[in-house]
Amino acid sequence: SQYNALTVSLNKRMSHGYQLQASGGSVTSQLSNTFTIRPAPPNKLVFTTQPQTTAVLARIDSAIGGVVVTVQDQYGNTTPFGGTVRITIGNDPNGGTGGTNLTGGGAISAPAGIATFSNLTLNKLGTGFTLLASTTTGGVGGDESLPFDIIPGPPAKLSISTPPSSTAQNGVSLLQQPAIQLQDANNFPVSQNGVLVTANIATNPGGTPTLSNATATTNSSGVATFSGLAINGLAGNYTLR
Repeated sequence: SQYNALTVSLNKRMSHGYQLQASGGSVTSQLSNTFTIRPAPPNKLVFTTQPQTTAVLARIDSAIGGVVVTVQDQYGNTTPFGGTVRITIGNDPNGGTGGTNLTGGGAISAPAGIATFSNLTLNKLGTGFTLLASTTTGGVGGDESLPFDIIPGPPAKLSISTPPSSTAQNGVSLLQQPAIQLQDANNFPVSQNGVLVTANIATNPGGTPTLSNATATTNSSGVATFSGLAINGLAGNYTLR
């Protein structure tokens, strides 16, 4: 018998090494030559490696090689692709008006159907960012990533958020007590409590001045506010650090 419009329907994805065998009653044929089920034309883009929560200005998913977008046919098979894939911001928790910039999402080729974006960074903090994958190739749908957060990096330095009083009396608590904010390497505030901050005299008019109540501990916002900080020393100009 000859079959002129034979089709094979599979409930699994494409593969190779298939063979056919005809049967009728108790009679079966020899196995056919092996053949491969190839993917259908490109149909959609899919985030197959999702963006994860990352520090601001750090490469997203750097530990696992980057964010990956796969070109698939309508059955979910990865398929060769002659076009390009790009990534842009989807949901911006800053409302799109806060100067949020995504770098590293420019169009790249995906001849084997896989586009890896290993240098994506975001310059703003936020909860619930999403990314959009798109292409200019007609008939191929885009995809939106799962939500992820951009958080501060680890504490790297201190910043004075409230300066001390510009004048003071010897041994008397500063009228305006300084407050110190933890920051990451990119000057973003870090919310971490329990960090001990110590004030020191940087410059002084002479003698051996000392500080009273010279330590403070950060609260849940990463702010250490001194209480009772006082300078004991000669009259003159002082700076603290």
